[in-house]
Amino acid sequence: MNITTFDGNGVGTYVSILSGLNPSTLYYVRAYATNVLGTAYGQELSFTSSNPPLSPPNVTTSGVSSITSNGAISGGNVVSDGGSAVLFRGVAFGTSSEPLISGNITQDGNGTGVFSSSLTNLLHSRLYYVRAYATNAVGTSYGGEFSFTTLSALPALSTMPVTQITSNSGRSGGLVFSDGGNTVTARGVAFGISQEPNLTGTYTVNGSGLGTFTSDLIGLLPNTQYFVRSYASNQVGTSYGNQLAFMTSLGVPSLITTGVSSITSESGLVNGHVTTDGGAGVFDRGFAYSVDSNPTLFDNHIGGLGQGIGHYSGTLLNLQFATLYNVRAYAINSVGIAYGNQISFSTLAVLPSLTTSSVSSITSTSAVSGGNIVSSGGAEVTARGIVYSLNPTPTLANDFTLDGSGLGSFISSISGLSSNSLYYVRSYGTNSIGTAYGNQLTFSTLPALPTLTTNSVGSITSSGAVCHGNISSDGGSSIIQRGFAYSLQANPSLTGSHTIDGQGLGSFSGTLTNLSPSTSYNIRAYATNSVGTNYGNNLTFNTQTSNGFSSCGPVNDVDGNAYQTVAIGSQCWLQSNLKVSKYRNGDPIPTGLGGSAWQGLVSGSFSIYDNNSINDGLFGKLYNHYSVTDSRGLCPIGWHVPADYEWSDLLNMLNGSFSGPVLKSTLTEPDPGGWYWPNTGATNSSGFTGLPGGRRDPNGSYFSILTGAYWWSSSNASTSTAWSRHIAAGGNAVNNLILDKAYGLSVRCIKD
Repeated sequence: MNITTFDGNGVGTYVSILSGLNPSTLYYVRAYATNVLGTAYGQELSFTSSNPPLSPPNVTTSGVSSITSNGAISGGNVVSDGGSAVLFRGVAFGTSSEPLISGNITQDGNGTGVFSSSLTNLLHSRLYYVRAYATNAVGTSYGGEFSFTTLSALPALSTMPVTQITSNSGRSGGLVFSDGGNTVTARGVAFGISQEPNLTGTYTVNGSGLGTFTSDLIGLLPNTQYFVRSYASNQVGTSYGNQLAFMTSLGVPSLITTGVSSITSESGLVNGHVTTDGGAGVFDRGFAYSVDSNPTLFDNHIGGLGQGIGHYSGTLLNLQFATLYNVRAYAINSVGIAYGNQISFSTLAVLPSLTTSSVSSITSTSAVSGGNIVSSGGAEVTARGIVYSLNPTPTLANDFTLDGSGLGSFISSISGLSSNSLYYVRSYGTNSIGTAYGNQLTFSTLPALPTLTTNSVGSITSSGAVCHGNISSDGGSSIIQRGFAYSLQANPSLTGSHTIDGQGLGSFSGTLTNLSPSTSYNIRAYATNSVGTNYGNNLTFNTQTSNGFSSCGPVNDVDGNAYQTVAIGSQCWLQSNLKVSKYRNGDPIPTGLGGSAWQGLVSGSFSIYDNNSINDGLFGKLYNHYSVTDSRGLCPIGWHVPADYEWSDLLNMLNGSFSGPVLKSTLTEPDPGGWYWPNTGATNSSGFTGLPGGRRDPNGSYFSILTGAYWWSSSNASTSTAWSRHIAAGGNAVNNLILDKAYGLSVRCIKD
C-alpha cells in the first residue's frame, strides 16, 4: 500500500511527516514533485518504524434496546486493542452506577470491532446501569455508561385447592405473590368444563392486590368435571395460576317455570323446562300452585307430566275467578325435589251475578223496579240498572236505566212507558267482561190520560172563532168527552169556559162565541176518559176590533206595560206610544234631567211631558234618539223602532204623504188624550190611533202637546240628526222631518 503526503508547491526544501505507521515495520520512501509535464521522483530511502508503548483497549458502549421486564440488548465497539490483543469483551451491568467486571457481565468474544450483548435474568421494574468493557494483557477499559429501567411484568400467583364441593358449587381461590411491578387491579378464578379456563368464559372477581383470596364457584352443573385456574390482572395483562380439576356431586334437577298462557276464569296452561337432571334421572315433574308465595307439593299441585329433561306443560283446573295465583314448576330425582322460579298470574273475571227486584209504583207511564248485584265477578261493576221492553228478554239494545255502579241493591225508576201495556223487565250489571242480566219479570201499565194537540184557530171575528184539535191516543180508555177550554189566562181548563164537541179519537173542531173584541184569548183542546182529563198545547189568538181591525196579539215590554197591536197591510204596529223606562236587558234609561243637562246629552234618556205622570199614561214617554239606537234595545223582544223606509212603506199602503187622517185617533179634547179641535179629517181607518204627545226640544222645553204627534225613525240623517215623522191637528200631511238627536219624541214599535 502506497501512502502519499502533500506538502505545498514551488521550489525549495520541504518536510513531510509520516503518520499512521505500524510499529516494527520496514518502509520505503522517496520525494516527488509535479509540474505540467508530469511527476518526477527523488532517490529511494528505507527505514524501520519503532514499537510504541502498550495500553488498555479503547472501547465505546452502544445504547440499550429491546427492553423487557427481565432483559435488554446493549453492546459496544473495541476501537483499538492498545497494542496488545483484546482477550475479553462485553458489557458490565448492575443496579449501581459504573458497574465493574467484578459484577454482572456478558462475555461477547475477543478482538476489536463492534459486538452485541444480551442482558438476561433482570429484575422487572428496576433501574439498571450498563457500560461496555474490553480486556487485554495491559488491563481493562470501559466505555460510556447508559441507564435504563426494565418493564413491569405479569403478576405471579398460584391456585388454591377446590373445597366444599356440592352438586352446583365449590370453593377455590389463589395466592398472588408478585404484582409484576404494577398494582393487581383484579383477581379471582376462571372455571369451566374445558381445560385452561380464562376470562373469556366464566370467572369470579375477588378483589385486588397481593395476597390470598377465596372464590365461591356457583351455578355449576351436578356430576360434572370442572377445571379452575386463579388469575390476576395488572397494567401489563392477565396471568393465570396452575390448573386444578374437580368433580361436582349429584344434585337435584335444575328447571325454570317458563310461563302461563290460555288463562280463563278457572284455568291456566303452565309451561316448564327441566334444564338438567342433577346427574340423576328425573322421574316425575309437574307444577305446584297456591294463592300464597312459593307453593310446594304440600299445596295444590299437578304431577305425572313426564320424566327427564326438556319442556313440559300442564293445565291448572278449578281455579277461582279473578284470583292471583303463584305457580312453580317442580322436578324430582333420587336426590330430591327442585322448584323453578315463581310466576304469578290472575284468572279472568266473570260476568256479575244479580237478581231483579219486584216492580212497584206502577202508573200509566212509569214504574219502580231495581236489582241486587250479588257478585261483581271479580271486576268492578261500572254500570247497573234495568232493561225493559214490550218484547221478552230485553237487553241494553232496548230501553234501560242507569243506576250507579258497584255491588249491592239499587232502585230504578222507569218512565216514558206506554199506557195499558205489558212490559218485560230485567236487571243488568256491566263489568270489564261484559253485561249480565237478572231474572225477567213482567208488569202492565195502567190506562193513561188521552194524548192530544190543539192544532189551530181560524175564522176569527170580533166575537167568535173556530178551533181545531186532534186526539192521537185514548190512553187505553175510551174518550167520553172532548172540546176546547178558553180563557184570558194561559192554560185554561174545564173549570172555566169550554165547549163540548163529541167523543172518541181523531180530529175534531169547536166554535167559540160571545167573545170580546180586540181581546187576546188562550185556548186548549181537552179530552176525558175513565182516568181523567188531559189538555193539548196552549194557543193564543186575538179577536178582531169592533170596527174590523185585525190584531197581531198583545205585547208586553220589560216593565210589564201591555200594548194592543194592529195589522196594517203587511206590517204590524203597536196601537199606542211606547212607555218603557228600561232597555230590553233591564238596564234603566236615565231620566229627570233639566234643560241644560238634557241639551248636552249624547247618550240615551227619556222625559215625560211636563213631568206629569198623566201624560205618561195617555201619550207615553218622549225619548231622545240616542236611546232609540242604543244596542241594548228599546222595543219589546220581537219588535223594533221602524226605519225611515218602513214609515214610507206604511204611508204607501195608505194615502201616501196625506195619510194623516187615517193615522190619527178620532178623539178630540176634552176627551183624555184627544186632539185639539177640530182634528181635521181624522178617521183612524188604519187602526194606527196616532196620539198628540208633543215633543221636548233640545233646550229642555216642552212643546205641541194635543196639537202635534212626533215619532222617531231609527235612521240617522247625520252624526247629530235623524229622520222623524210628524202629524199636526189641523192638517192632513205626514211630514218627514230631520231633527237634532237631542229632541225628545214619541216612539211606535213595529214587529220584526
